[in-house]
Amino acid sequence: MPSLVRARLPDPRYRQVEVPPLGLGGVVVSREAREEEARDFAFLRGEYSDSMVPWDERPDLCTVDEVLGFLQRRALPGSEALALKRKMIADLVARAKTYKLALLDRVLEESGFWEVIGKRHEASGKALDEFVVLIKPNTMMAWSRYEVDPANATDPELVLHLVTRLRERGYSNIVIGEAQNVYSHWYCVDDPTGGRSTIEVYGWEGVGYPIDEDGYSVDAQGRRDGRFRVVDQTLEAEGHTFDFSEELRFIPRTSGRRWLSRVLQCPKRRTLGEHPIAPSLRDADFRISFPCNKTHTSCFNTLSLKNVYGCFPYANKFLEYHCKRDFDWPTVILLREFPFHFGIVDAIFSADGVLGFKADYFPRMTRTVIAGEDLVAVDIVGSLKMGLDPRRSRMIWLAAQVFGFPIDRIEWIADDKQPYHDWINIPRRYDWVQYWGEKWYFASSYLGQATSEMDPHFRPRPGVERDRALAGQRVFTRFIRPALNVVEGWGRTPRWGWLWKRADRPEKLRRKYARVYG
Repeated sequence: MPSLVRARLPDPRYRQVEVPPLGLGGVVVSREAREEEARDFAFLRGEYSDSMVPWDERPDLCTVDEVLGFLQRRALPGSEALALKRKMIADLVARAKTYKLALLDRVLEESGFWEVIGKRHEASGKALDEFVVLIKPNTMMAWSRYEVDPANATDPELVLHLVTRLRERGYSNIVIGEAQNVYSHWYCVDDPTGGRSTIEVYGWEGVGYPIDEDGYSVDAQGRRDGRFRVVDQTLEAEGHTFDFSEELRFIPRTSGRRWLSRVLQCPKRRTLGEHPIAPSLRDADFRISFPCNKTHTSCFNTLSLKNVYGCFPYANKFLEYHCKRDFDWPTVILLREFPFHFGIVDAIFSADGVLGFKADYFPRMTRTVIAGEDLVAVDIVGSLKMGLDPRRSRMIWLAAQVFGFPIDRIEWIADDKQPYHDWINIPRRYDWVQYWGEKWYFASSYLGQATSEMDPHFRPRPGVERDRALAGQRVFTRFIRPALNVVEGWGRTPRWGWLWKRADRPEKLRRKYARVYG
């Protein structure tokens, strides 16, 4: 194992048990369709030449993000700016189809994806049609149609393209799996007692997976074609248990001194114990984490590691994994028992700001795909692209102590290692405010639903608690969220950048992670 002194993490020899790394570190590829930026801007300027955007009077509006930022600072409810934004985003989503699939193909080749899955298949000794591939997207947080907020869920076209490429190479047993989340606890489609299921969300036309009511893929005529199947890991996990009672030691993130690291070794006592698990996760031969690129108030960002958390079966994750337990350590234990073998981050559209993980009215056009074998390494690269020190994330911090901090083993292949332009991160210390605040379940659950929005296709489930939250939701949607959008919009401008903490200093990150930046 390489030395971890520079990263100020404990040496792996001091771990309570020997845990192999998630991958070999190796190659992490982040490719960006940089040439499309000028083309998209020229398209918007020609298509919306008669819009409210002052193209000739504002020479500073020379990129797509600057145009969206200009609209964001004027996006009050019912305003022309908000309506114009929706049209622009829908056009940009359609234009992204011309390059995103080729970009994914290039990243898969350069990151060694086909070599990794080939070695895994050879080691399994199974036939190709018996080799089970599990893809875990981030789709259950979808609150609107993909064209309205494309950064909120993994692009279904990218997932379906990956399925096509896998089938072309003979991997025909493909499962797309995800468990229900707290939105299933709050909302439903037809049955108020059951919440909204995974299959209902994936099959909704706003998301667009071609499946039937049982989750099997169908062709244009509605006949099952056997390409893949979608499983609800909440319903599937009934009757299956696994013992997650092992305690591992960790170093508190607040210990800034290396000499305290070996003194402040603490056991994580909130273990899962006997816990349901989905057979699709347990029995898979090759697991792929395929998240979208978003910020998150609990751990600064939600990438390939945090995406695995969505495999836990309980729908009310807010109660089970935020209040009763810490969400980060159960996820690391799950990865310890059922490792994911590859991580792919969909950053074609990205969501930043305080509520990026829930909804982003003005998503960023980052046009990037990140992929690698080691999920910790993938998240380190994803954090550096956000201009964020990866050790600030609770999820990366804990996973690095168990699986190793592969800072000296990453070969980062990239078109551009600069952070995303004017990216707005979560303010410092906000994650700890969230950590203690969410322990008060009734207050935090109320605020959680009040700050969430949902398409009318998904109806609120009945209940006094939810009725009160819906009243708060109307206040949030009408007043608080527009004000937050305007503040974040002004925070993107150089003159008013002090309104928001956008990122760590790039030169400081380069000195700290010189090996990765090269």
